[in-house]
Amino acid sequence: MRPLADVDFAAKRRATGSPPLLEAAEERVSQVSMPRGGTVFVHGDLWQGNTM
Repeated sequence: MRPLADVDFAAKRRATGSPPLLEAAEERVSQVSMPRGGTVFVHGDLWQGNTM
């Protein structure tokens, strides 16, 4: 296993393109202001076993 810090995902997406759904999601996220409040941790492992 290796850390993800050495992977440039943005460069990979520029080289191979992005699915339309991901592009639409990024566009929507860019339109939303930064939430106010406390800091949270999201571990990024979204699958049905990790949801409530």
